[in-house]
Amino acid sequence: MKLMRILAMVAAAALLGGGALAAPIHSPAGIWITNGGESKYELRLCGDGDDLCATMVWVNDSELGQKLRPYLGEAMMEAAPRVATQKWRGRITLQGRQVQGSIELLDANNIHVRGCEGAMCQGVELLRVE
Repeated sequence: MKLMRILAMVAAAALLGGGALAAPIHSPAGIWITNGGESKYELRLCGDGDDLCATMVWVNDSELGQKLRPYLGEAMMEAAPRVATQKWRGRITLQGRQVQGSIELLDANNIHVRGCEGAMCQGVELLRVE
């Protein structure tokens, strides 16, 4: 009986101590803008509630924004599975081309998107709008 109480206290101490060291978990759901300001995306959890979906919802009038305009309203990522606590991996549609990509939520207001086509990779930072 004493052993059970000791084990329960050790487990409780581990849970309380571990929680203080753990990084906070943030939701990717919301509207995000590229660090260049040319486009905005709506990110939401989808599929089984743990996958990530993204849709382009706005573009500005810059040269790049005009190139992106035909893809306005289209899915950029569909049901990408979570591969780590705050990281998803799957197919990303960029200007009509599908590439392998990942989205990593760095903190509550910053996301890093990386897309690779073969050995060529590019990244962009997204900032939370709302």
